[in-house]
Amino acid sequence: MKPLWTTPQQAQDTGELLDSAFRLFKHSLPSVLPFSFAIALFNQLLSLFLPDAQVTDETQMQAALETLSILLWPFMLGMIFLTNAMLYQIGAVLYQRQLSRGQILRFALQKLLPVFAAAVIYAVIIFFGLMAFILPGIILSVSLFFYQQEILFENRTILNALLVSHQRSWRYWWRVSIMLGVALMLMLAVNLIPLTIVGSLFYTASGPATGFHTAVTLTSIVCSSLATPYFYAVVMVTWHDLKLRTEPPPAKPSEENQDSKPSTSDSDDFLA
Repeated sequence: MKPLWTTPQQAQDTGELLDSAFRLFKHSLPSVLPFSFAIALFNQLLSLFLPDAQVTDETQMQAALETLSILLWPFMLGMIFLTNAMLYQIGAVLYQRQLSRGQILRFALQKLLPVFAAAVIYAVIIFFGLMAFILPGIILSVSLFFYQQEILFENRTILNALLVSHQRSWRYWWRVSIMLGVALMLMLAVNLIPLTIVGSLFYTASGPATGFHTAVTLTSIVCSSLATPYFYAVVMVTWHDLKLRTEPPPAKPSEENQDSKPSTSDSDDFLA
């Protein structure tokens, strides 16, 4: 019988990675759920400011877009802060570390601006890559994807994080693409299938029934709160697997020091 969670020490094939990701998801969900729930609520709050598709007045539409453009930057900062915190919590489980909620939030805040700057650079690179015959943007979107993990857990600078992510992922681009693709498809399924069922139950021939929007909103929040941690569990085990494949194994501590000094890895920077 497998233990609840053990940190993988060797590179794994795709099936083993998916199994590890699901076990990591189950083991980390209780501690991660407050962050994923906050992210789901944050998304719903932003949707309140989206322009109504039925609005035809240009002045109202322009005012709504201006409000949205003002709110977009603080929204991005808030989302990055919550995602940082969730990744740190999953990382604590992945590397079997004990971190308080206060430590998690402090680490997430310390890395907020570097991750935000890297996210902007990442988006710009992908945009121009997509403009250049689409394929370069798709390739770079995968190979540069792990910049956030490099900043959070390896304490790298912004540009170095993007570069190292590319170097780690380049030889294993197809493997990473499959892992991220499976995680995205499952995430979409968990979000869309219940929404479709709930929507059909509250939709009549004459239109949406009473409580339709409330039911859809609540379903969306619950599904997103469960799907998001799974996606990032896949991301974390995939990144950890890339580290095992591209870095030499850490030196084992001498026997006389094993009882007094726990073994460490490159990922211990976020514990400092």
